[in-house]
Amino acid sequence: VKWAEVAPSPGAKRKPKFTATDPGAYPGFQPYDDLVARAVAKGFRVMLTLAPDAPRWATAGGRGRNYKINAKEFAAFARAVGRRYSGNFGGLPAVGFWSIWNEPNHIFFVSPRAQAPRIYRGMVALGVPALRATAPKGAKIFVGELAPVGTATKVIGPLRFLRGWLCLNKRFKKK
Repeated sequence: VKWAEVAPSPGAKRKPKFTATDPGAYPGFQPYDDLVARAVAKGFRVMLTLAPDAPRWATAGGRGRNYKINAKEFAAFARAVGRRYSGNFGGLPAVGFWSIWNEPNHIFFVSPRAQAPRIYRGMVALGVPALRATAPKGAKIFVGELAPVGTATKVIGPLRFLRGWLCLNKRFKKK
């Protein structure tokens, strides 16, 4: 579920007036609703990723391009999506598998790159409990789906990212 595709006024620098935890307040869910309903009707188990891009208003200074994503705004979105696909909203089916963000170690999905582990830490710390509070009981929530290889300018290598995200030293012990 691409956050900027479902959110109101995703290109605005300032957050529009709406209740961000209300799944009915997001105008762009229809394609996802249709896809989830059809997949479940055919017997598929669905996994939804709360995915980039963030709306511009949910980034530092309204800068956009996933720059310093606001973890509190992300958590409100996670709560809304979890409720929408809880099996108790508008006749939509329950979704039992979830993922928090795509390749947070890639500059396209979280920036600035040097701060990506810290930013993602905040998104996970606030987003997982918010999603768990509204998703179906027993739902599985996956985190840390990383780009597999680091590059000089765009991607933090997986091991380096994990150490930064989880506050681990080079021996993978807590700092």
